[in-house]
Amino acid sequence: MAQFVYRRPPYAYYDIEGIESWLEDLITDGLWLDKDGFVFGSMQFRPGTPSKLKYRLEPIEKQPFLYLGQPNPPSEKALTLYEEFGWEYLGVFYDFYIYRSLDENAVELNTDPTLQSQALRH
Repeated sequence: MAQFVYRRPPYAYYDIEGIESWLEDLITDGLWLDKDGFVFGSMQFRPGTPSKLKYRLEPIEKQPFLYLGQPNPPSEKALTLYEEFGWEYLGVFYDFYIYRSLDENAVELNTDPTLQSQALRH
């Protein structure tokens, strides 16, 4: 079996629901998105056990870059909080952080559409 499988997202990077749904379909087929698995316009997956998990894209607020063109990772406080709610940080996809639920029943990251829309405006 191949060590990695590469797929180009079938939706524009800003189609949050489309990308999340596509990633969830792939993990149902046993393709797990790799940490920092966004490579030259494609996403890198590892074949594994099919699962029914959720993915979420969180907008990155404007901030200085860590190094050439790469945004800072989420704060340790945010990472700890998200882990407590059952989410694993996977990396950056354009202007979004990617998270995967570790629990099918994980608490949603965003429950306030007003706050989410403000973050998306940035």
